[in-house]
Amino acid sequence: MFETMAALLTYVLELDYTHQQLHNNAAPVVPITKGIAILPVIGDIDERRAESIIQTALFKSQELALDYLVIDLSGIVSINETVVASLLKITSILKLIGVTPILTGFRPDLSMKAIQINADLKNILIQANLEQALNEIGFVLKNEQSRHAW
Repeated sequence: MFETMAALLTYVLELDYTHQQLHNNAAPVVPITKGIAILPVIGDIDERRAESIIQTALFKSQELALDYLVIDLSGIVSINETVVASLLKITSILKLIGVTPILTGFRPDLSMKAIQINADLKNILIQANLEQALNEIGFVLKNEQSRHAW
């Protein structure tokens, strides 16, 4: 009986560890160039995952010495007050540590939910997509043809 209980407890602990790893890896900070990174947010967000995303963003922003963090929301499956409140929280915290947050991928449902809860978005830089966000901060990609001297 004790062996069965021990095996069950081990299994539960392994499941919890795997679940925690999924939460931690579900929103990776992807460096683009010195001082610029992207945080793609994908899937459903609950309070626990929102806190994990905030912690990851803060840790990686400091580790990578970021000036800008582009937070792409186009992969969020569902929107609720928790998501909107978390977005406001992460943008405020990033500003406090000297990182300029830029939100991209604001879908109509997210926009409507933000308005419904009277979210104050006027001090947050919002762009339609990643390309526009990178252009806003002066990051320009050159295509192959423009690199060749003719």
